[in-house]
Amino acid sequence: MQFVIVAGFLGTGKTSLLRNILSLMTEDQKKNTVLIVNDFGQVGINRELLSKQGLDPIELVSGCVCCQLGVDMIKTIEEIHQRYSPSVVFIEPSGVANPGSIKQIIQDSKTLPIERVLNIVLVDPVRWHAISDIPVIEEGLRNADLLVITKKDLSQMSAIDKLREELHGINSSARILETNNFEIETFHPLLDEIFHNEAHAEFSCVSRTLKARLQPDYREQVFGVLKDMVKDIETSGVSFVGHIKTVINDEADCCFYASITDPSTGPGSHGHLQKLGAEVIIKIQAVVFRLHCESLQAIVDECLRDLEGLRST
Repeated sequence: MQFVIVAGFLGTGKTSLLRNILSLMTEDQKKNTVLIVNDFGQVGINRELLSKQGLDPIELVSGCVCCQLGVDMIKTIEEIHQRYSPSVVFIEPSGVANPGSIKQIIQDSKTLPIERVLNIVLVDPVRWHAISDIPVIEEGLRNADLLVITKKDLSQMSAIDKLREELHGINSSARILETNNFEIETFHPLLDEIFHNEAHAEFSCVSRTLKARLQPDYREQVFGVLKDMVKDIETSGVSFVGHIKTVINDEADCCFYASITDPSTGPGSHGHLQKLGAEVIIKIQAVVFRLHCESLQAIVDECLRDLEGLRST
């Protein structure tokens, strides 16, 4: 079984994130998934919200999973395994739980068939500086496998970028993603991480052939597109490891080649174009490590729209 702990301080958006993930899951995925919810207190509000997404959560309400319900949690999971044999078990602990302790309890079990324990910790950018010094929050961040910045729509990009830097300083090994409850597509990388993790161990390749009328500053245009692709790849939570290259040919058989392999040095190029009034043929190929192919396709297509007059052949 794969265990996915979705943790975060009170109000960071754990239940909203799970509802979005569940809404994107296929019926077959839901049939093989169990959700354990641990609300803070005795009234199970989260359970009622999540049950509308097609799963019937198993709720633990007698206290914090990590400290009071350790034995009960393992017993509950053992019973779930015997009854349903799920492939994925989601655990939503209370907002004051330490997810690292929950992960350790599961890993220490001698009876559970454990394939992977994925520890996801959510971060609220709006309240970050008000709660960042709470010990249980910092400990949770240090033990996370995946950090998810929620409520992206409520913060300036400059604040998000600064928060990413701070989170990387706390936990440099964790992948960082961003979500926005009003843009369901921002949850696809997270769904890929949970259900298609094997894709991240391979290279994804995307190729496109297009036509465009480029301006005299075409070199800067193309460089801008390449840099935007790398930026969007890293914003998706993947460090850019790969190669993006483009070849442009005009009617005079002149060729312009540009590529990027290292974000710190930027794109390089050679050659030049002569006839810019007519359409030119653009061929682009992106090969990236640890990024799902669908995500790479979306990034490439979105960035190519920035080239003026672009239309696909």
